[in-house]
Amino acid sequence: MSKPARGPLLLALLLLSACSSVRVAPPSSPFPPRARWEHVLEVPLASAPASDGTLFFTASSDGSVSAWDAVAAAPLWTRPGTSPGFLVARAGVVLFIEKTGAVWSLSPEDGSARWKKTLGVSDVESVRLDGNRLFIGGNGLASLLASTGEVRFDLPSKVVRHIEVAGDFLVALEEGALVQRGREDGVVRYRLVSPEGEFGAPALFSDGRVVVGSGHRLVRAVSTKGEFKWRFKVGARVRDRPLDYGDLERVGVLSFEGVFYELSLGGGDMRRRALFSSRPFGPPSLIERRIFVPVSEDEVVVLDPRTTKIIGKARFGGGFLSQPVFAGGRLLAEVASPRRLVALETAPLG
Repeated sequence: MSKPARGPLLLALLLLSACSSVRVAPPSSPFPPRARWEHVLEVPLASAPASDGTLFFTASSDGSVSAWDAVAAAPLWTRPGTSPGFLVARAGVVLFIEKTGAVWSLSPEDGSARWKKTLGVSDVESVRLDGNRLFIGGNGLASLLASTGEVRFDLPSKVVRHIEVAGDFLVALEEGALVQRGREDGVVRYRLVSPEGEFGAPALFSDGRVVVGSGHRLVRAVSTKGEFKWRFKVGARVRDRPLDYGDLERVGVLSFEGVFYELSLGGGDMRRRALFSSRPFGPPSLIERRIFVPVSEDEVVVLDPRTTKIIGKARFGGGFLSQPVFAGGRLLAEVASPRRLVALETAPLG
C-alpha cells in the first residue's frame, strides 16, 4: 500500500478506537430525597396508586377516587363513589375499575365521568393498561379500548390474576395455571400447570417468551410454543413478576430470600446478583435507567442495571401497604403507623 493511502486509513482507525473507548456514565443515586410530603388517610386505599406521569390517583375503600399533584400534600379533587376498585392511568387517560366489573373513564382535570362500561367480569383481581387497551381479569377476562370503552372481547374464565401484555401476546394465571392468549382476540394459545405446585406472577416478553417463579425454589422459562425450557434454582419462592430489561437478553428475578438475580433470558445463566437486608415487598421496576426495588418494611433500594450494584437507598418511615409508583420526580406509596400517603422527591434522574 502506498504511503498516501496509509494516512487516511490510520486516521480512521484512530478515530474508531477513540469512539469505542467512550464510556457512558453510570446512573447517579436518586437519594437522599430532596423533599417529602405526607398526608394522613382517614380511609384506607383499596388498591395501589396510579400515575399518568404527572399526577397521582388513588382509589379508597369507600369507592372514592382522588387526584394528587406530585408536589402537593392535598388532593386536587375527590370523586365520591360506593364501590372500591382499581386505578390505571396514562397521559390523558384515567380508568377506575370497580371490583364488580364496571369501568369508568374519568377526566384527569376534575374527575368527571367521560363514559361508563359494564362488563361480564366479576370479582376483579387484575387490571392492565397497555397503550390504548385495557385488560381486566377476575371471574372472566375482558378487553376494551381505553379511549372509547369499545369492548374487544369479554370471555368466560375463572380466577384470572397477574395479567401481563407484551407484543401480540397476553399472559395471566387462570385458576393457578399459566395461560397465554392472543392480545387482540383473547384466544388461548397454551395452558400450563406448574410441575412444582404454584406459579408466581409471570413476566411476558415482546417475543412471547415467559419467565415465572414455580413452586418454592425454582424459576422457569417458557417458550413461545408453551414448552418449558431452562430452569434456575433460588433460595426461596419467586412470588413477584420478574424484571424485563427491555433488551430480550436479560431477566431480573427477585426471590423472597431478599436476593436479586440477573439471568440470561436465553439460557438462565446467572450473570450477577444483589443482596438486600430484607425480603422484597413487591416487584422490581426499571425507571430512568435504574432498578427500583421496594424492600420490607419501608425501604426502596436502587440498583445500576449494568452492574447490579446498589447505588441508593431511602426509607418511607412506615411499613409499605402499596407498591410505590413514580411520577413528576417523586415516589408515592401508602404506608402504615399511621396509615398515610408518603411522597419522596428524588434527586434529578438525568
